[in-house]
Amino acid sequence: LDERCGEFDLVFEATGIAKLQVELIDTLSTNGIYVATGIPAGRRPLEIDAGHVMEQLVLKNQIILGSVNASVEHYRNAVGYLEESHARWPAAIGRIVTARINYQDFTNTFDTHDRDDIKIVVEWVNSV
Repeated sequence: LDERCGEFDLVFEATGIAKLQVELIDTLSTNGIYVATGIPAGRRPLEIDAGHVMEQLVLKNQIILGSVNASVEHYRNAVGYLEESHARWPAAIGRIVTARINYQDFTNTFDTHDRDDIKIVVEWVNSV
């Protein structure tokens, strides 16, 4: 992935596939942050070069952290908080979202986004 798209400042992993989780560490840039939320199922032995991983983390000043996914109730609360914030400050979210793209064009965003973009929303609208 990093050979095709370059290194990433942030990797947010939610697959729970241990082999992929470990491989994605290599895509981190200097000062990159890796957030793991997926929990691997089953016990599948995996060989990794732990020395290489640790060397990369230290020399590139990288962070790896894990986070427990929220429950459905937490997501409902978050939606409520966003709705409340939007009602109180209707223009604020519009100023943060600086671009919207179709999910089919997301890879173009890596190379063609405006340098002043804050948040780019990937829209998953089914046009069928």
